[in-house]
Amino acid sequence: VLTVNCLYMRGVVMALEIERPLEVDINFERTRFETLQTVSHSNVIPNSLKHLPAVVRIPGRGAATLIAKEGKVHGVLLTSAFVFNHREQAVGKTAIFFQGHAKRKPIEVALRPERVFYSPPCPSQINPKAKLTDDWLPYCIVACDLIGTTGGNVHDVEPVTVPITSALLQALEVRVKDTHMAVVYPSGEVSRKYHTNTVTEVGKYITNYQVTMASDYTSFGAPWFNEQGNLEAVQHQTRENNQGIKLTAIVKDLFDAQMFGVLQFNILDEDPDLEDKFNSDGVEKQRTAAQQNGTFYLHLWNTWYSDESLPSIVRLMYAFHYSPKMLITAFHQLTDHSHCRQLHTLAAEGGIHPILQALDQHCFNESLIEKALACLGAVSSHDENLVHMKHFDTLPIILSCMREFPENELVLQWGIFVILQMMSISADNIGLAMSLGTLSNIINAMLRFPNNSYIARWAIKAMGIVGECDGSFLTQVHRQGGVTQLMASTGHFLTAELLMENAIYTLQVFTQLSETITSFLVRKGGIVLLRRILQMYLNNEEITSTAILIVYNIANQSKEYTAPLLEANMEDNIYEATVHFPNSMKVMQNAVSAYFALGLDPIEKFKYNDLTFDLLPGTKEQ
Repeated sequence: VLTVNCLYMRGVVMALEIERPLEVDINFERTRFETLQTVSHSNVIPNSLKHLPAVVRIPGRGAATLIAKEGKVHGVLLTSAFVFNHREQAVGKTAIFFQGHAKRKPIEVALRPERVFYSPPCPSQINPKAKLTDDWLPYCIVACDLIGTTGGNVHDVEPVTVPITSALLQALEVRVKDTHMAVVYPSGEVSRKYHTNTVTEVGKYITNYQVTMASDYTSFGAPWFNEQGNLEAVQHQTRENNQGIKLTAIVKDLFDAQMFGVLQFNILDEDPDLEDKFNSDGVEKQRTAAQQNGTFYLHLWNTWYSDESLPSIVRLMYAFHYSPKMLITAFHQLTDHSHCRQLHTLAAEGGIHPILQALDQHCFNESLIEKALACLGAVSSHDENLVHMKHFDTLPIILSCMREFPENELVLQWGIFVILQMMSISADNIGLAMSLGTLSNIINAMLRFPNNSYIARWAIKAMGIVGECDGSFLTQVHRQGGVTQLMASTGHFLTAELLMENAIYTLQVFTQLSETITSFLVRKGGIVLLRRILQMYLNNEEITSTAILIVYNIANQSKEYTAPLLEANMEDNIYEATVHFPNSMKVMQNAVSAYFALGLDPIEKFKYNDLTFDLLPGTKEQ
């Protein structure tokens, strides 16, 4: 059996560690024969050899496995918490690739725990010699350089495959009597050894392997490979125990801990199994290495969006922040009717940051920006989310997107809405928005898309909020054409009631705080437009009462505006409003104030009785 194995493994079997017992064992020869017989009938060794370059030595501590790369600069190693269980232990440490390789010189690289480090919270007391149980997942991931400390690089080393779909996770199901092989560096020393063992027990987190005799060393962090050559577990070997920390459990824990995002996988936008495999000439297309090794994004989505909950979507956005397709799918789900009722809890679930991160990270992806801003618009409709949004660079990110795609109507529309929402909760946000030049973007959007009622409605309200916060901003509004666009949009969308409510609000602010804007409005037909609004929305108490207040503001700014108001028979419209809303405090008080400002006698005009005056405290005295 040994001879047969040596023929095709060139001595690998010779390197298999079949430790002699520390004391004389009469069963040793029988145990060795059974082990070699198991190996001879298994493909675990030849199938696992391709992954040897990804197995590294952690000097003085154990082994680790390369499971991800970020370009040609950094990689991510998977090891045991008994190698490193907190960040400080990895500071200043290194990993060595090709240690014990026959044809490559070892390359030592620095670990970068400041970049990536994660290990699940551990018990207060850790005993490396104790047998592992399903109470704790003792694994660790840590970043490393891909360029050697003294030269050379490991760019050609391929990470081992990590199971990230349901199919791959199911393929790693461990069964009793399975044969696995570990590639170990005992105690982190130079000598590399190979262990083949059969599975004796399978737990939730931990796999136990057959132990035929006590070992005289410990081994932590080494990879266990199954018969298909796939990474199956992380080794934990003590004198009396040989165990594995299951990779499937590690992967699920990384996802739940929102650490999946540091392992950037090759995600495909199209399903390689369904795409056309032949070109127009009937010749089979050559698939690139990336296409061959990639994972279709919907397979990922269907794997991890299992409970269809809002927290699950948040974890997906963190996990696959680098995949536009995955993010767009998440944005669609967040705005789906099935999640609308829970959307107010998104900030509490940590969902604001990944949306803003997507806008910032994928700022040149127009399709993603559209979907992300629409999603953020829905999210910002809830005050609970707005409070959290102000803690991020929300306004600069939104403005950057609007300026990158000035011809995209949806980008501008939802960008203005989010800006409006942000300004509505904080004077600081208004000041920041003005300092960033937001006003010009808003007004230019109105000019570029004059037929978009949403842009007009939200832009008009934003100008009013700016003016109400600080009257000095109104000079900028007027100079940049904001008042002209307000007039144009109000006349164009005269039948849009919600837009009229915003227009009347903003006109009231303008006429109250700026004589210059009031004069401009009077000269440009603002009084006629105001009368039309009063006539059309006589059933809307808010529009009616505010429109009457605008009449008061105009007359109060200058006596020269009284004549145009009277010529437009504005007093008759005000009278009709009082008849329509005889019990409205706002309408009655504003009507009385407007009549006095116009030089008219409200008592004579309205013919109030004592009952009506009782409804309006202070009106009779005025």
